Amino acid sequence: MINIKRFLKLDIRWKLKRISKKLGINLYPNYFKTSGFGSFYYRIIFNLIFFEKVFKKKKYINKNIYKISKSQNLKVNFIFSPPSSGSNYVRNFFSSYFELRYKIGNGIPKFDNYSTNRWMYSDTPIIRGDLFNNIVLEDIKKEEEWLFYNEEIFLKERIGMSRYPLQNIDLFQIENVFPLILIREPYDWILSIYNNQLKNSFYKNFNTESINEKIIKDSIKRYKKFTDFWFSYLKNKNHSEYMVLDYKNLINNSKKSFENICKFFKLPIEDEKIQRCININSKEFTLKNMEHEFKGTRFSVDANKKKIDEEIGIELKKKLNSSGIDEYYKKIINLYNL
Repeated sequence: MINIKRFLKLDIRWKLKRISKKLGINLYPNYFKTSGFGSFYYRIIFNLIFFEKVFKKKKYINKNIYKISKSQNLKVNFIFSPPSSGSNYVRNFFSSYFELRYKIGNGIPKFDNYSTNRWMYSDTPIIRGDLFNNIVLEDIKKEEEWLFYNEEIFLKERIGMSRYPLQNIDLFQIENVFPLILIREPYDWILSIYNNQLKNSFYKNFNTESINEKIIKDSIKRYKKFTDFWFSYLKNKNHSEYMVLDYKNLINNSKKSFENICKFFKLPIEDEKIQRCININSKEFTLKNMEHEFKGTRFSVDANKKKIDEEIGIELKKKLNSSGIDEYYKKIINLYNL
């Protein structure tokens, strides 16, 4: 006699095998024909297996979204930045720091060269701020959710990442976050963006003999939109309610920068672990540890940026000066330094 409870817990493969024994008909064959007339049955079984796994993944993702977006009457730590402003570095640092502090891993990420931008950790406090980017089929389910820390710790230490207002933040209300704003000096930022976007097929049709006007125009528009929003939102707030960090300070004075971020986010400051995380997320360590060609976008090739600087630097500076973009940068930097 079939135990119904145990039977329902089985995946579709074993359910079919159990039914096959009872009926004397092989519903789950030893060999699947993927072509010809026999492939019809293969497609039926494939769909049964596929959708069973999809529904399980859906259940896990939905549960995870509820978990990360709980308010618990706590303001959520959040990092906001335009692209190429240090967000990858900060995200990786805090993932490493989380692993080391809770003895989950050694803090060293593995890079997925096929995805071009995916850094993998055993665990991370980093969360995404919008629904769309939280529906990730590649996410691996944690079998023991609170093995190394509890839910209360997670909710206190979670760190949201967003490009808002350049992208949505629809799982959180902006009034309920502690915002850290990462910003980069416009000319240096544009060079990095320009170098990365030249690989983007969308911009290929906008090339001219000297400069890609579309990249420059779109980048200036995004930079102004980002800085203008945050200046307007933060200008009447107390300094204890937000933090602004210049990319140059983040790179040139990393230890002090991360100590200040930890202090602002009310995270424990452990000097040795902070320095360890800075070291293992440095460009030098990461590329050496990788032992193969890096295909991602976190580290710009200095030679490429220098070449772009030499080719379009004069014209680019003219465009930036006429756009008034420097004033947007100074405005938000000076806001925090007042």
